[in-house]
Amino acid sequence: DPGWVTLNPGFWTSWKNFMTLGVQHILGGWDHLLFLAGLLLGAARLGPLIWTLSGFTVAHSITLAASALSWIPDRLWLAPAVEWLIALSVLWVSLSVAIWPDVTGRIRWAMVLGLVHGLGLSWALKEALPMAGDRWLTALAGFNVGVELGQVALCLVLWPWVRRLRIHPRWDVFRWVLCLGVAHTAWHWGLDRWQTLAPFVSVPA
Repeated sequence: DPGWVTLNPGFWTSWKNFMTLGVQHILGGWDHLLFLAGLLLGAARLGPLIWTLSGFTVAHSITLAASALSWIPDRLWLAPAVEWLIALSVLWVSLSVAIWPDVTGRIRWAMVLGLVHGLGLSWALKEALPMAGDRWLTALAGFNVGVELGQVALCLVLWPWVRRLRIHPRWDVFRWVLCLGVAHTAWHWGLDRWQTLAPFVSVPA
C-alpha cells in the first residue's frame, strides 16, 4: 500500500525522497554502521575522524554513482562478492583498531574500502532510481547527502561516549572487548556470505 507515487517528481520532491532513502539505508545497514563504529573507536581526536569519514564518503560516492548509473557491468557474482568484501572490511577495521589503535594513515584504507561499500550502498538506489523520473542527478545527489547525514548523526551520537571511554583507566580493555565483538560478528557474516559467493569462484574438476 504505497499510496500515491509521483512518476516524474519535481526537484524538491525527488531530493527529499532520495535523501530520506539514503538516511534510512545507512542507518539500517548494520555492516556499514559497524565499519563506521570501528573507525570511531580508532579515532583519538575528532579532527582525524572527520578526515577519515570524509575520505570514506568521497570513495563510496564514486562507486555508488557508477553502479547506480550502470557504468559498472552488472554480473551475477558482483553482489555476493561485494557483500563478502564488506564483511571482510568490518573484520579488518575491528582487528586493526584492537591491535594498532592509534596508527596513522587509516584514512587511506578507509578510502579504499569505501569504494567497496559504495557498491553495497548502490543496490537500494539502483532499485529506486526509476522513481526519480528525469531527476536522476537530483536523486543521486540527495541519496549521497542522506547517507552522509546518517554517518554524521552516528558520529555525533557515539563520539561523546567514545571520548568518555578513552579517558577511563580500563579503556584498553573496553576497546578490545568492543573490537572483538565486532570482529566476531563480521567473521560470521563473512562465512555466511562466502556460501553465496563460493559457487561463482569454484573451479570445475
